[in-house]
Amino acid sequence: MKKRQVSYIIFYEGDKVLLLHRPKGYGNTFGYIGGGIEEGETPEEAVVREVREELTYELNQGEYDFVGHKNFVFEHKGDIWEIDAYMYVAELGNKLNQFVLTEKEYETGDESKLELINVNNAKMLDIHCTGLELLKMIENYLIASKQ
Repeated sequence: MKKRQVSYIIFYEGDKVLLLHRPKGYGNTFGYIGGGIEEGETPEEAVVREVREELTYELNQGEYDFVGHKNFVFEHKGDIWEIDAYMYVAELGNKLNQFVLTEKEYETGDESKLELINVNNAKMLDIHCTGLELLKMIENYLIASKQ
């Protein structure tokens, strides 16, 4: 079994979430900004680094909240994976105009793109591997933040 710790972030605006759309190499799937936690790095440090690397945006403390942590086991391309995922959220505000997406598809090198999608519609998308469970965390956070 392959193991990996990851940190992801969802930027949101109202009831919409910003997802990474990988139209080709990943089979037209959607995912989150973020990725693997490097050795010696905390989940929080990892999400800040991933935003810097993937969006060329410097995420500052206080701009985001920790939503939750979940462990997943799933099969992907013949391998069994155990993923330890940490999930963060941040209000989108005017950040979208500041983002420069650098993320490319690993297998093809094709450009990915960012899409702002209603959270209910996002639940019907093909979200890469651990996505749907983490999306439910985000939905609960958004509901609680309105109260």
